[in-house]
Formats: sequence, C-alpha cells, structure tokens
Amino acid sequence: MTPEQSNIAMLSLFYWGLSVLMLRVVVTEKRMLLYTLSTAYLALNILAGWSTQWKWVLLGSLIFMVIAMSYTLWILWKQSRECIRELKQAREEEKQ
Repeated sequence: MTPEQSNIAMLSLFYWGLSVLMLRVVVTEKRMLLYTLSTAYLALNILAGWSTQWKWVLLGSLIFMVIAMSYTLWILWKQSRECIRELKQAREEEKQ
C-alpha cells in the first residue's frame, strides 16, 4: 500500500469513527442495529475501495458522515420539539 493509499484509508476510518461516535451520542434506542449497519457499511466501503484502488473510499466515508449528520440533526430536532411541547404543557398547567 502506498503512502497516499494509507493516508486515504486512515482519513476514511477517522470519518467513519466520527460518524459512529456522533450517532452513538444521540441514538439511545436501536443501538445494535446502528452498529451492525455502520460496520456493514464500512466493510462494503473498504471492499469497494480495495477493488477500485482506494479511489472511492474517502468519498464513501464522507457520504456516511453526511447521512449520520442528517440523522443526528433530525433526532435532535425531534427531541427539541418534544421538549418545547412539554414546556408549553407545563406552563398551561401552572396557569390553571
């Protein structure tokens, strides 16, 4: 493996690990499914990268990171809306 390929592989693993860490912090349910899917995605990404001489591994990891960020933002948005709704209900109960 050339130094360029090694750098691409390490950067891809860094992005993948950062994405899984981000999802682990936010997702409280369905963790086993999350780990299984992320590991399968990493394996497919490495296999595809190996067959194409590591040209697309970094792109695959970046795509996974964008998907993980989108999912994380969606969960945070959903939780914040739920908290706002609960606060409004608590204020209404205090007024009555």
